[in-house]
Amino acid sequence: MATRRSWAMWLTAIALAMAPRAAHAQQSPPAGDDANPLRQPAPASELEISEPTLPSPIENSPAMQFASGLQMAPARGGAELLPRPAGPEWQGEQPDWIQHGTAPLDESELAPEALSGEPALQGFPAPLANSYGKAYPPAFKAPLTRESWMFRPFHVDGFAGTLLAANPIKNRVDAGAGFYIGFRLGWDMSKHFGTETSFGFCKVGNTYVNLPFKMGDEKLFLWDASWLWYPWGDTRFRPYLILGTGLYDIHFVNEINQVVHSTLFQFPWGGGFKYRFGNRLALRFDVRDNIGYGAGDGLGVMHNLSLTANMEWHFGGGPKRSYWPWNPGRNWW
Repeated sequence: MATRRSWAMWLTAIALAMAPRAAHAQQSPPAGDDANPLRQPAPASELEISEPTLPSPIENSPAMQFASGLQMAPARGGAELLPRPAGPEWQGEQPDWIQHGTAPLDESELAPEALSGEPALQGFPAPLANSYGKAYPPAFKAPLTRESWMFRPFHVDGFAGTLLAANPIKNRVDAGAGFYIGFRLGWDMSKHFGTETSFGFCKVGNTYVNLPFKMGDEKLFLWDASWLWYPWGDTRFRPYLILGTGLYDIHFVNEINQVVHSTLFQFPWGGGFKYRFGNRLALRFDVRDNIGYGAGDGLGVMHNLSLTANMEWHFGGGPKRSYWPWNPGRNWW
């Protein structure tokens, strides 16, 4: 009895464990191809991949006519043409630029030979040619391409030249010319404007109208702060105009052995040019009229003309940038 009862209990437990699985199987759809339409193979027609099609070219479009003209253009210098795929043909009479390969140009559209030093290429117009046959800007007025005056805006230089001193006392003391030296400090604030200060020293010989056999010396010290205007901007050859104000110190002995020592106001104005060499050096030539206004001791208005030349050394401006690969290496933009 005990054995039968234990078997019955085991069978009942197994039946209770299998009941939920049977109920879940009745609710699930039958496994098979017809039960899930996603499992059905797609028709063969739907699996075919159609080739992409492009719109047919417009045979009379300007682009196709241009391509046809290039194919039909003869080669220069007897060079052999490579085979090209056939394309649409030009409709009607062919223009000259197809028959000759390039459009015929008149002389006003060609680069002048004097600009580059080489004969202009036939058929290639000058990139900056105008209707008058002149290229703009000229070579000496072309802007810098790998450097700029603004990259090193500060400069220092020592100058030397000649000072043609004015007569300090009219009809009594005559002045001559002397060796003029000094130094400058400057700053280019923009491509067209700058400022600088200069200190100059000179010693000239004086003669006396009433005492022709007597000679004397005249010592001059000039200081000014000036504005510079560069009309051409950032060019290698850089002309400028200058206008400023400052002080003018004069020391000499007049014809009656009186010492004359005065400090006067002066207003220098003039011009010159600079020419850049490399990254830091620039040649400079300067012409100024240093106008000194006298006061007392018989001094009048004096025009002291100075002519100087020097080399400028440029510095400052912070770190430079190299635009690689357009401008690689050691050449800074």
